Amino acid sequence: MHLDPDAEQQGVIDAVRDLLAHASTPHSGPAAVGSAGLDRPALAALAGNGFLDVAADGAPGDHLNAVLVIEQGEQAAAAVPIASRALVAPYLGPGEGWPDAIGLAYGDGSVVRYGADVDVVLLLDGASVRRLTAEDYDVEPIRSRMAYPLARVIVRPGRSGVAVGGSDAAARLTRAWRSALAAELAGAMVRAVEVARAHVTVRTQFGRPIGSFQAVAHRLADAYVTAQACTWLARRAAWDLDNDLSAAVAATYATAMAQNVFDSVHQVVGAVGFTTEFDLQRSTMRIPVLLAELGGPATHARAVSRIKWRSAAVGERTSA
Repeated sequence: MHLDPDAEQQGVIDAVRDLLAHASTPHSGPAAVGSAGLDRPALAALAGNGFLDVAADGAPGDHLNAVLVIEQGEQAAAAVPIASRALVAPYLGPGEGWPDAIGLAYGDGSVVRYGADVDVVLLLDGASVRRLTAEDYDVEPIRSRMAYPLARVIVRPGRSGVAVGGSDAAARLTRAWRSALAAELAGAMVRAVEVARAHVTVRTQFGRPIGSFQAVAHRLADAYVTAQACTWLARRAAWDLDNDLSAAVAATYATAMAQNVFDSVHQVVGAVGFTTEFDLQRSTMRIPVLLAELGGPATHARAVSRIKWRSAAVGERTSA
């Protein structure tokens, strides 16, 4: 895989960026985004232009294109569940006729992004994955200052949905979800760094832009490098989506480093960064939600350890 997008990939990036710039519903900050729920115009525009189906054929390049779409969604701070529809669902069940709005749940009663707005929820329940429709679950909307609308999804007694994905459904869903999480975190970090960079370029202190001070410049430079590392790990995982280790490593690094980027951008911006009038929260207040999904950073890190340990054990048996 080349380290620069080819012409087709760059076309996807540019087209999605332009589409979201014109299709997204206007908003006034993270509280407005969260309370307004899913951005239906943006979702319809993505679906109508085929960007939710870029991974429908299941080829490695298609999975990578799906991650590029996910990145642009986060860099636009769009209130759209792109990852679940563009990458996770097609990988789990190609040809299933998925609706545009899909939620992902890590066990019964878990908090789901866009949970009150989606048409279908994919529930990871132990070793199986179940497709739940509105008749199968209740939702409890959650009031928060997070930049995603949140709701708790609770399966109704006597309802179980429909099993999807076959015998390896849980493993497939987990790999795709981890790759998607890494891409979403990378996109949020990239945007947060850009918002902070723009602020320190015009904000002056002692007669100079604060971005000219080394303490500020170096901190943002480190945050930028981290965001780029997360971006490429997510793309690498998407390119080889059948690889458990690539997905687990991408999710582990992204979730381990996201808090550092959060701290850095808010440190250089100052108190204004926590106000709803300032644009930074639309990205940074996504990070705590993403960090909590799919078991969180410790779960991803344990997965890396288990995979490496299993690989080493197999190698020892083979050499013996």
